[in-house]
Amino acid sequence: MTTSSSTAERRGRVLARNTLYNVLGQVVPLLVGVVAIPVAAHHLGDARFGLLALIWAMLGSAVALDLGLGRATTKYVAEYLSLGQHAELRRVTGLTVASQTGLGVIGGILLGLASGWLTRALGIPADLHDEARGALIALATSVPFVVLSASLRGILEGAQRFDLSNLIRAPLAVAGFAVPAIAAPLGASLATIVLVLLGVRIAACWATAVAVRRSLPEFRWEFQPSWAALRPLLAYGS
Repeated sequence: MTTSSSTAERRGRVLARNTLYNVLGQVVPLLVGVVAIPVAAHHLGDARFGLLALIWAMLGSAVALDLGLGRATTKYVAEYLSLGQHAELRRVTGLTVASQTGLGVIGGILLGLASGWLTRALGIPADLHDEARGALIALATSVPFVVLSASLRGILEGAQRFDLSNLIRAPLAVAGFAVPAIAAPLGASLATIVLVLLGVRIAACWATAVAVRRSLPEFRWEFQPSWAALRPLLAYGS
């Protein structure tokens, strides 16, 4: 067997394995959701469950705050690792993670400031205003961790560690469905449920950071502010 065919076969195995991890990481949470969502909807009631559905949607769209830097991180990490350019790897990852976290903090602050207005604009019943605002503030606190997790996950995927990425992401997604289904029958408020999910997200963010260090033993964080370095990343992300 020639070297080129051996390399192609190895790449094919890696691609197949990574595809399997990604499929499982998407399918398992969906299966849990099919069971958990009706339970949560029944015990929360229409108004609370409607707000929970909106919170799920907001968490999903919060990733857009990274302006495509997560995908750019994956691309450049893979490129620099293949070339052995560790100094460039540290420069790019430090820059993208800091930039994305900053965007997440700004987005979270804006959402927190708008929580009172959103509570009224969404037509939530008056007796649920305090609970809804508490849930939205907990959601706002989650936003920086959502964006930071996406950034760290981009590093893992650039290092071809889709196994670790999905090992963290799938339980997080499962928790998003399972926590309301478990907590609502126990009488937990929507604000409490979102606070629990915030704790789960912080734990997942920490686990992703640990996984990055273990996947890249020579890796260390560096932050060198540079618009010239950030511009091509934004261009690729766009």
